[in-house]
Amino acid sequence: PWSVSEEFSGGGYLQEPTFSLVATPEEAVVCAPESAVYTVGVGSVQGFSDPVDLAVSGQPAGTTASFSVDPVTPSGSSTLTISNTGAATPGDTVLSVSGTSTTGTQTRSVRLSISDGKPAAPTPLTPADGATDQSTRPALTWTEVMGSYSVEIATDPGFANIVDNAAGLTVAGHTQLAALDAYTVHYWRVWAENGCGVGLQSPTWSFTTGEQTVFVIGLDGRA
Repeated sequence: PWSVSEEFSGGGYLQEPTFSLVATPEEAVVCAPESAVYTVGVGSVQGFSDPVDLAVSGQPAGTTASFSVDPVTPSGSSTLTISNTGAATPGDTVLSVSGTSTTGTQTRSVRLSISDGKPAAPTPLTPADGATDQSTRPALTWTEVMGSYSVEIATDPGFANIVDNAAGLTVAGHTQLAALDAYTVHYWRVWAENGCGVGLQSPTWSFTTGEQTVFVIGLDGRA
């Protein structure tokens, strides 16, 4: 943990010598059996130069974790590699990367997403296909698959006139920020992407909006 001395100088407390710890990227997305690679940076604070021992925990069963340099003398860095991902169960995991030295232990969290193939096509759920008199800001939902989602809404089945789209969605749902046209047939589709690539698109569903939806904004700024 960070610490400060009791000495007060120049308008603030003086921080005691220690190290800083950074692990990037925040998330590694891989397609098995590819390895996940992170950079662990160890910085020097107030001239700190004692070696920092690195460790990682939480990696999926069956994988192997290794550091290119361990311990690290500040300022320096090491490459953390999670290999043999083909032996792991596909899914998302949080890893804890720690550094320990004479001033204590610091821990940083990173995420690991392992896929073993492109995602399946999601199945639209709501609004029901062909539904009428729908809100101009309908809540689209679909079945969950592994990956992040992209969704498109158009006024034609060929999606030449796309009126709303979103990408990088992490939940199986989407509500438009801007209202759609009232009394209009809309078509929508969704697909997912993971470390192995872009999956198949869902079947195209349609719905017809009703009158313009009016939202009252409360004092907290929420509709």
